[in-house]
Amino acid sequence: MLGTMHVAGSIKIMIDAFVTFADRPGGPAAFFANKGKPIKLFRMAVSALSILVGDGLVVCYHTPSLSISPLLSYIQIYRCFIIWSRNWWIVAGPIASMVATFSKSVPNCRVWS
Repeated sequence: MLGTMHVAGSIKIMIDAFVTFADRPGGPAAFFANKGKPIKLFRMAVSALSILVGDGLVVCYHTPSLSISPLLSYIQIYRCFIIWSRNWWIVAGPIASMVATFSKSVPNCRVWS
């Protein structure tokens, strides 16, 4: 569903740029220069969210019945931590991956002026 939302946002951006703004001063180049449009921010936020969900699903790749909900993926990390006697070294990799993904995704969602 997130992929569909991203593609729909991309199609809307292309229609706006090459159809709606085709005859305006600056044309499509002026449209793409303005990065603060709500549809562009929506598309970037959906992209960041899909990356976060995807990284969470990697954790429970071997348990397909649990990979339905992204929240369960994050719970899997906690469960792994508890099962391994609260050993931080066991969950350091998945946590580092999620933190790195989050830190790379959030700056893409800021509003440019």
